[in-house]
Amino acid sequence: MRTKLQGVDFTDASDFNINMLENTKEGSRFSRLEALSLLYSLNIELVD
Repeated sequence: MRTKLQGVDFTDASDFNINMLENTKEGSRFSRLEALSLLYSLNIELVD
């Protein structure tokens, strides 16, 4: 699904799943902690 998410403020959003490859999201804002969920659609794993 392709959705236009340009300029959307997600800073108070939680538990979302956005496909980074299929949606336009330029200029959108995310909280640092919730932004980690954006990596899920890119099949990226963060490790400490």
